[in-house]
Amino acid sequence: MNPPEFVEEYRAVAPALRAWAEIKVRGTLGAALQSDDLVQETCLAALKSLETFDAARGGFRAWLFGIATNVAAQHLRRNLRRERVAGDPRGETDPCEIPAEVTTLTRRVRHDEALSEFSRRTSELPREEQDLILYRGIEHLPHSEIAALLGWTHDQTQKRWQRLRDQLRSWPCLQSWLSD
Repeated sequence: MNPPEFVEEYRAVAPALRAWAEIKVRGTLGAALQSDDLVQETCLAALKSLETFDAARGGFRAWLFGIATNVAAQHLRRNLRRERVAGDPRGETDPCEIPAEVTTLTRRVRHDEALSEFSRRTSELPREEQDLILYRGIEHLPHSEIAALLGWTHDQTQKRWQRLRDQLRSWPCLQSWLSD
């Protein structure tokens, strides 16, 4: 994949990545990282790893969320290490040139009012429903994988997602990127 193709693929996934980051940085990760930083660092890491993307192994969306998960985990580990060892300096992210289109897109997504509303509303939901939004609505994981992650049956997962999806349909601008 080349940088212009990356920009096009990223443009389609950016709102979902931003929403994912808003939910992920709550709790322990929030002490280590802000959602804007998670989105930016994910973009940087993805650009650095473009040669690892293989469409035959899976789609761009899954690849990007895998990178985002790794970035979040690295920050959690760094934060936990800092807490254990007083004075541990922060690791610096290597500089990487970002195409102007990606920077502009990320800035636009960050300021999108619909995503701010999404963040506020999801913070009011129970943790299991937030997880379901992450796994099914944003990451597009199959019901069977979500069931294994949450300790539910396949049918429970499917029914809970249907009910939650119906509730989410009344939220502005979500229909374009939430999975059925």
